[in-house]
Amino acid sequence: MKKIITREAPELAYLPVLAAALDSFDAWLVAEHPTITELQPAPPPTLHNAILVRASIATLRQCLMTYRRSVVQVIRPKPRANKWLFQPGRSLPF
Repeated sequence: MKKIITREAPELAYLPVLAAALDSFDAWLVAEHPTITELQPAPPPTLHNAILVRASIATLRQCLMTYRRSVVQVIRPKPRANKWLFQPGRSLPF
């Protein structure tokens, strides 16, 4: 199944690389600004921008996951419909 997905949507092969780069950059921001997780009334400009970058990273991660889900949903074969009206374990529709 994985080969079918990457053949149909090769851009999905780059998503793990991009996710690793985002994780690495996020970890670097936290290492560079140890107080980034603490709320401050007036943070210095570099810390303020680092907070904005982390928020953008989180938004980008969410967008990439949504994109991947939607592509996989389109590519995956649809399950065949059950031809039987009665299915064991389910009640009748009438």
